[in-house]
Amino acid sequence: MKIKSFGLSDVGQKRPHNEDCFLENHSLGLFVVADGMGGHKAGEVASQIAVDVISAEVHKHRKLMDTYNHGPTQNLKRQILSKLEDAVIAACQAIYRTAEQDESKRGMGTTLSAMVIVAQSAFIAHVGDSRIYMIRDERIHQITEDHTLINEQLKKGLITEDEVENLSQYKNVITRGVGLLKSVEVDTLHIEIAPADRFLLCSDGLHEYLSHREILEMFNQQNLEDLTQDLIRMANDRGGKDNITAITVEIPDLPLSEGSIEVNHKLKTLRQIPMFEKLSYSELVKALNITQIESRPKGDIIIRQGDMGDRMYIIVQGTVDVMNDNVYLNTLERGGHFGEMSLLDNNPRCATVRASTDCNLLIIERNDFYHLMQEEPHLSVKILMSFVGVLSNRLRQTTSAFSEWRKQITEITINS
Repeated sequence: MKIKSFGLSDVGQKRPHNEDCFLENHSLGLFVVADGMGGHKAGEVASQIAVDVISAEVHKHRKLMDTYNHGPTQNLKRQILSKLEDAVIAACQAIYRTAEQDESKRGMGTTLSAMVIVAQSAFIAHVGDSRIYMIRDERIHQITEDHTLINEQLKKGLITEDEVENLSQYKNVITRGVGLLKSVEVDTLHIEIAPADRFLLCSDGLHEYLSHREILEMFNQQNLEDLTQDLIRMANDRGGKDNITAITVEIPDLPLSEGSIEVNHKLKTLRQIPMFEKLSYSELVKALNITQIESRPKGDIIIRQGDMGDRMYIIVQGTVDVMNDNVYLNTLERGGHFGEMSLLDNNPRCATVRASTDCNLLIIERNDFYHLMQEEPHLSVKILMSFVGVLSNRLRQTTSAFSEWRKQITEITINS
């Protein structure tokens, strides 16, 4: 698989030296942007240490990456994300130790956005307010979350989007940094890459000056080298008050395997489910990460009434019949889902579901669902609130049907 990229860093218009650092390593499939902080050139020391440690740690686990490349599994995916998180923590500890040994570097640290491309997957680790964007289907998605004071207050509902402009003095106050403390909380994410996906890794010296719409328009028109140069030129023209770094990445000849063809299809199917309809794009990707794809032939019993269950099913392709006590109830099509109550309780299945055509199904297992809830509390609140809404709606429908049934029985009794 061939990867194309172009990286560039510029000191900008106001800073005396460049504290940003970036890495393009095609043999590892590794791309990193680090925006150092600390003054007296300590920032550039921190960002360079971070890039060097990440590179060394990823290289150490090449065998794991090769294994994933030859046969991706959920377990291998988790291992790679864990190793990438460990690499960032190792970088954090290395920076902190260096600062402890040299008083002139005390308090130095760096943001860090790293992406490793393996097979048809992008593995991401992120701390701070540098960003990674993905351009897909003529839309731009910010797939990292800014660890800034303003963004944290927005998430908690302490301020509104309209109030952000009045708090510009706090815009660059970050809540997490690599090396500021002995350890750091790292955001990790796995993304299935689809054909024509393109990526931008950049420091805040770039994204502060360009809107999402402007970045998207530039990606739609230019090759990577011209694109990267023009992005940095535009940030400089608009003030360039900080160092500016950007890496643009694409995989022009991505093989059209079944997985890559279906990634958008799976995301659209998830979006149709009431449990997931309120999630942002990056949150939807996190939900997709805990799913597994399974094929079932026509006539196969997928779940059986009375059996214990620990997984939910979502139909990507095909249809299934739902039966209770061998009595047909209804047919579910693409976007339909069943077995979701098994994510919350340990009760037996209340119906039998049989594939009425060949089916492709997304599966969410209870343990993976609980792990997502623990790792992503903000996302879990959205899912659980939607889940409550679904159950409330079903209860209203059942109550209405029962009331109608009682009314009919009463009328029959009176008339008889």
